[in-house]
Amino acid sequence: MSNFRVLQSGSGVSALHRVLRLAWSLALSIAATGPVHAQPGRGVVQDAAVAEEYSRAGRFDSAATAWAEAARLYAERGDREREADALLRLAHALRALGHQPRAEAAVEQALALGSADSALAASGWTLSGSLLNARGSRTQAGDALARAAGIARRLGRDDLLAAAMQEVGNLRVALEQPAQALAAYDEASALAQRGGQRALALSSAINAARTALALGDVGGAFSRADAARAGLRDLGAAHEQAFMLVSLGELYLRIQ
Repeated sequence: MSNFRVLQSGSGVSALHRVLRLAWSLALSIAATGPVHAQPGRGVVQDAAVAEEYSRAGRFDSAATAWAEAARLYAERGDREREADALLRLAHALRALGHQPRAEAAVEQALALGSADSALAASGWTLSGSLLNARGSRTQAGDALARAAGIARRLGRDDLLAAAMQEVGNLRVALEQPAQALAAYDEASALAQRGGQRALALSSAINAARTALALGDVGGAFSRADAARAGLRDLGAAHEQAFMLVSLGELYLRIQ
C-alpha cells in the first residue's frame, strides 16, 4: 500500500494528523522558550543546570562545552561522584554530536571515577553498551549491558533496568533478532512506566511498535503507537519529545 493510500485509510490518517498537530504545537513551545543564556562564573551547580537546559533544548554543542566545564569544576573540588556524573552527561552530548571516540573516552573516565556498584555505574555501562553497539562491537556491547542490568537489579531500580533493556532491544535489532528485540522493548517500556521514566517508556513503546511492524504484527504496532501518542501529550516541550513525534509520524505512515 502506498503512503498516499495509508494516509487515506481510516484511523491511520486521523492518528497521523493528530501527531502532526502535536508536533507543530511542540515545536512552537520549544521555540517560545528562547535561547539558554549561560552566565560564566556563577558556580558549578548553576553551570550544571545550564548544561541540562542546553541538553533538553537539543543544543548539544553548547551542552558538551557546559558539561565539560562542570566536570572540570567538580574535579577541582575533589567531588569524584559529581565529576563522574558530569562526564557521563558529557558523553551523551558527544554521542548526539556524532563524536563517538570522545564519548567512549568520557564514559570510561566516568566509570573509573564512580562507585563500581552504583546507579551511575549502571547508567555508564548502559551508555557504554550503546556506544559499543553503534560501532559494531556486538559481543562487548552485550557484556556491558549485562553488567548494567545486573547492577540495576541489585539496586532494585526499575528505571535503570529499563534503560539497559532499551539498549538490549537496540542490540537485538542490530543482531537481526526482532522477536527478542520486541520482548526487550516491551519490558523496557513496562519497567520505565513503573520507575517513573515516562519519556523512556514512550520511546521504548515506539521502538516496540516499529519492531512489531517488522514482524508483521500490524495490530500490535498500531496499539503500541496509539499508546505512545496518548502519552506524548503529557510530556513537556523538549528535543527528545520532538524526535519521538517525528518517529511516531513516520511509523504511522508505514502502518498498513
